[in-house]
Amino acid sequence: AHRARLLDINAFLWLVNRERWKPFYVWLYVAAVSGTWFWGWFQYSDIMFDRKTLVPTVLLFQTFLKLWVISEACTRLAEDRRIGALELLLSTPLTTREMLLGQWLALQRLFARPLVVILLFEFLLLRQQFSTRLVMANLVALVVDVVTLSWVGMWLGLTARSLNRAILGTIARVLILPWGALYAGSLALEVLWRWSGRGAFQPGEDFNIYFWFGIGLANNFLFGVWWARRHLLNDFREAATQRYQPGRIGWFSRATRRKHAALVSENAAMALD
Repeated sequence: AHRARLLDINAFLWLVNRERWKPFYVWLYVAAVSGTWFWGWFQYSDIMFDRKTLVPTVLLFQTFLKLWVISEACTRLAEDRRIGALELLLSTPLTTREMLLGQWLALQRLFARPLVVILLFEFLLLRQQFSTRLVMANLVALVVDVVTLSWVGMWLGLTARSLNRAILGTIARVLILPWGALYAGSLALEVLWRWSGRGAFQPGEDFNIYFWFGIGLANNFLFGVWWARRHLLNDFREAATQRYQPGRIGWFSRATRRKHAALVSENAAMALD
């Protein structure tokens, strides 16, 4: 009955949800982390609300969740492409958008409700030490990161030479690169500040949070919307059928195909003459 219900919603969703108990594992993770924090609260009281404890706890909570999202986003398409299942699916009436929708619904089924609980839990924790604006910036960044990781993970799962490369590539682009940009931007501001004769650059906590938030949003738009999502919508079929002939996908590939088609047409016209 469960599988039949998924099939009625989306055929690709039915295909990727072979393991019925996967959502349970995510809930188990949320319960384990929350339970551990509450145990610490009962044992050590206010220490668990100290910034030195609170911030690392939230970061670890978020990081493990993001890594899980990356793994799920990359794995299904990478595995189906490796064994040639995507080529078979593309020969059926299923459209590219239906397949992407099915993958999104599968990710939503796994993470949407646990993510809501995590957002509420983190809001209640962080609000003890930070202003509402800073807390909301952190939570919005978490949601945007999860969406971006899903898009980038799907595209790299479809195009990378191996699953490990897809996972590492997603981590590098979405989770590591913004921190590098933050460091480089802070260093540039420090140099400019000193060069202008204003002394050392000492921004407040609010500036650091919003600077990090802005860099994260820009990075997510670049890799999530402009790069991965656009390629998935435009080049999914081509990428899925290049299992044994990896090449560049995107505007370069489309331009090459147009040039090749023009040459073929020109040669055909010359032959007719």
